[in-house]
Amino acid sequence: MIRFHHFDFALSSLLFLSCQSGIKEKPIQDSASGTHIQVEEKQPTGPDTLRTTSSTVSTESGNLTSEGSSLTAEQSGLNVDIQLAADQLFDFDKATLKPEAETALQHAAEELQKAGKERVEITGHTDSKGNDDYNLKLSQKRAEAVRDWFVAYGLKNDIYAVGKGEKEPIAENSLANGQDNPEGRAKNRRVEVKYLGSSSISK
Repeated sequence: MIRFHHFDFALSSLLFLSCQSGIKEKPIQDSASGTHIQVEEKQPTGPDTLRTTSSTVSTESGNLTSEGSSLTAEQSGLNVDIQLAADQLFDFDKATLKPEAETALQHAAEELQKAGKERVEITGHTDSKGNDDYNLKLSQKRAEAVRDWFVAYGLKNDIYAVGKGEKEPIAENSLANGQDNPEGRAKNRRVEVKYLGSSSISK
């Protein structure tokens, strides 16, 4: 009878300790990187208990915006896509960089340096005003001006420039009623800078 008593007590103790084991969650927030890590740990209750740890990591992807300028950049995997407003870089109907273009170009160059030393594509675009052939040549000269600035800045990437003229608008040049759309045309006047990773396909 005494042996059964000790056995029942030991069994009860074991069941009690087993019920006390649980899962503790340890959220860790890295405010600098915007990374949230959730760690779940199953606490051990004895020498024969298996300890398990699982973690999930979620990182918020963000877009770079330089306030006070028209530089926007998106980074995804091996790609960096930067759009520069032509009105900030050039005077009307010109392909010579303005002094105030320096800040936006320097921000763009810094992003390219972070990305690496692979190929960079610079594409000039215009609105639909004027002759198609003229716009094509103007966009080419503007792309080359940005390329030359990057080279002078010291970028070692293989950089090439191409002009698309008015062929690839990102906004409507005219409204539905046929009237001019100055805001849309301003968006279309741009220079795109793309860092092309080894697995990227240029658009």
